[in-house]
Amino acid sequence: MISCPGTDSCKMGITASMGLNEAIQERIDSMEIDDPLTRAIQIKMSGCPNGCGQHHIGAIGFYGASLKIGARQMPAYIPHIGGRATAGDVAFGKRLKSRLPAKRVPDAVERWLRMYEAERSEGETFNAFAERVGNEPFEVEVKELTLPAEFSLETMEEFIDWNRSSPYKVERGEGECAI
Repeated sequence: MISCPGTDSCKMGITASMGLNEAIQERIDSMEIDDPLTRAIQIKMSGCPNGCGQHHIGAIGFYGASLKIGARQMPAYIPHIGGRATAGDVAFGKRLKSRLPAKRVPDAVERWLRMYEAERSEGETFNAFAERVGNEPFEVEVKELTLPAEFSLETMEEFIDWNRSSPYKVERGEGECAI
């Protein structure tokens, strides 16, 4: 997995992509995946659309965004599926018509990995599977996760980004990419 520093050090960052990286890694570790084809899937994330985390060439990629719910903001990610950059073979992943609240991204990754393992053909790589089935099954698999929560005591945690303790708010400025 690869991530840029996101809001940890870049003023262009919208989300805490390093925190997301850690959360996804914890989820994958808890899944105890032993299948070599699943373990070979590259997951990449960027804290903004600029792409320092190479989200566009990850088999599963995410870039930071936000959701506005009433007067509040929620950290979110835009997913891409099927990117690659190996041995001179480069292809950008296809952007899904989904915007996932940041705290639900590990759930989405788990659902996609389980879907791939259950529905792939014998020996089929993740990218070959994604190409064969198209975007729609991936979007359908996470549809309920894309619905933003209304702010309440029960959902307050979703309005706080990974590895943060205060409510999420987009604050941008000049960063590494803008120099």
